[in-house]
Amino acid sequence: LHSANTTTKMAASSFHYLAVLDLEATCSKDRSFGPQEVIELPTVLIDVAKQEVIGEFQTYVRPVHVIKLTDFCTELTGIQQAWVDAAPTFPEAWARYEAWLIEQGCTPKNTLMLTCGDWDLNSMLPRQLKLCPSLSRHPITLQWCNVKHWYRNYYKRAQPPRGMLDMLEGEGLKLEGRHHSGIDDCRNIARVAVCLLQKGATAKVTRRHR
Repeated sequence: LHSANTTTKMAASSFHYLAVLDLEATCSKDRSFGPQEVIELPTVLIDVAKQEVIGEFQTYVRPVHVIKLTDFCTELTGIQQAWVDAAPTFPEAWARYEAWLIEQGCTPKNTLMLTCGDWDLNSMLPRQLKLCPSLSRHPITLQWCNVKHWYRNYYKRAQPPRGMLDMLEGEGLKLEGRHHSGIDDCRNIARVAVCLLQKGATAKVTRRHR
C-alpha cells in the first residue's frame, strides 16, 4: 500500500489534459468470433494542473456486423442488448466524440490519451476504423500513455502492475462501479492518475501508433 502524500506536488508536464480512454467491444469465448466492434466509447478528462476530473464523455455504440451481443460479452461488461440497439453506429459516435474533444479544447499538443494497456489504441481502434473506411484517426489518438508503465516507472517496480485493480489496491482505493464497464473503468483509472499527479509523477508518451 502506497500511503497518500499530505503535501500535493505539482507534476511538470507539457500536457494540460489527460484523456482516459477505455473501449469496450463485442467479444465471445469462441476464438473464431468476429469482426470485433466497439460497443462503448467513454473518456474521462483530467486537468493536469488542477489534478482533478473536469469532464466526461460516454456513448454506447451499435455494432453492425455481429449485431447480437453474446452472453459472455454481457456478463463481462454489463452492457445490455437494448442499450446498443438504441445507440448510434460507430461513425456517428466517433463524430460526437471528436466534437466533444473540440468543445473541451483538446488538441494533440495539449492532450495526452491515457489507457490501461495498449489494446485500446494499438489494436481495437485500428480494427474498428478498418470497418469504417470513411473515417480517419483523430491525431490525439496517435500517441498515448499506458498508465501501467507510468505507475511502474514512478514506483520503480521491476514489473508493471497486473492491471487497474492492482493499481487501485496500491493506492489504497476501492473499485467504484463495475469492472469492464468502460466509463467506470475510465473513472477508476482517472483516480489512479490523480494520485500519481498529486505525488508529482509526470505522464509521458509510452507508445505511438505506427
